[in-house]
Amino acid sequence: MRDRSNFRNVILQRVLTIAAATILFALVPLGNATAYTLKTLHNFNETNGNSPFAGVLEDGAGNLYGTAWGGGKYYSGVVFKMVPNGTKYSYRIIKNFCAKANCADGQYPYAGVIMDADGDIWGTTAHGGKYGGGVLFELIPGANGWAWKVVHNFGNGNDGNTPIAGLTYRGQQSNELWGEGFEPAFGTTAYGGKYGRGAVYKLARSGSTWIYTIIHNFDIGAAPQELAMDSAGNLFGTTNGGGTNGGGLMYKLASGTWKETTLHQFCSQNNCADGRGPGGRLWIDNSGNLFGTTTVGGTGSNASCPSGGCGTAFEYMPGGGYEVLYNFCSVIDNGTCADGDNPGAGLVMDSSGALFGTTVSGNPNDPNGGTAFKLVKQGETWQLALIGFPESPYAPLAQDFYNGNLYGTTLKGGPYASGTVFELNP
Repeated sequence: MRDRSNFRNVILQRVLTIAAATILFALVPLGNATAYTLKTLHNFNETNGNSPFAGVLEDGAGNLYGTAWGGGKYYSGVVFKMVPNGTKYSYRIIKNFCAKANCADGQYPYAGVIMDADGDIWGTTAHGGKYGGGVLFELIPGANGWAWKVVHNFGNGNDGNTPIAGLTYRGQQSNELWGEGFEPAFGTTAYGGKYGRGAVYKLARSGSTWIYTIIHNFDIGAAPQELAMDSAGNLFGTTNGGGTNGGGLMYKLASGTWKETTLHQFCSQNNCADGRGPGGRLWIDNSGNLFGTTTVGGTGSNASCPSGGCGTAFEYMPGGGYEVLYNFCSVIDNGTCADGDNPGAGLVMDSSGALFGTTVSGNPNDPNGGTAFKLVKQGETWQLALIGFPESPYAPLAQDFYNGNLYGTTLKGGPYASGTVFELNP
């Protein structure tokens, strides 16, 4: 199984106004890489889904699973499956949301999905359900299609609402299936909780019953992003806002006790040179270093982010502190970014240690387009290469570790301007 694993502009206000400054670690891009070929696998058209904010999941047979925030039979989003057929994929909807009265089955799936050891698909919707705060759902494959089950309804009291981040479990980053019978899963809600600033929850099985528990309420940080989990069961994440400086923070929740430790307060440097508004899931390498992106901040700047910086890629080293690896929009061509801007989806790392990600905009060939990029460490510095130009990719890239392909989605683009699923071939 190869699990690859914000609405983003609707739920979270990511465009923040801050002043640019000098960063300690500015790098020069490698330039456009020609080794990757961009291939469109599917075009959304409203009827079959619209505006996928999340990325895709690939199973052991090469099938791709994902969500589209809108469109579908009831215009409230879908869960889809794509089956490889030679060089093409066949597309099918396995769930149309808002099929029940008052959208009791959920509405607007913003996050991606995971798969358990039985082949069931799990995910969340940002709205709908019994209390209107979204649902946590399970899709169970069978001979007559996929059975649907709401496992939890968000928005009841202080249990959190609007889950726009996907589920996380131990072994996920190593592409293991979720062992739902003995391992809990974790997630975040953008709002709600004790202080109304979001919460971290735990979903665990007790016999045939699912137990939902809030394990952390945010009181300083706000709008938590997706979680990452190390082999010891510690959780790591970021908040898009809040914190001492209002630019978000990076934190650790210790396994079992769930005691919070703040690792970094974003916008702690002059003019937010260290980045502001982190987005997406952190990546944990074998040494416990954390890698991620901020949507704005840093020292790169152009007309689309004239005073706030255009985003950064960063690393946090336990015992070694925080470092900006790259400032997006460091290269300007005819007044526009030539190296991408607004990298809000986080990073993934391959076996060689190279980092991959996307930017919503900053396509040097199209002022309305985005980029896919690769960051490679050369000596003590990191260099960036653009490897593709999908239109408005809000989601992270997913890796196929067997052939090196990368998969992703675009929020817009395609012949119907409703988004696409794409592949990057090395």
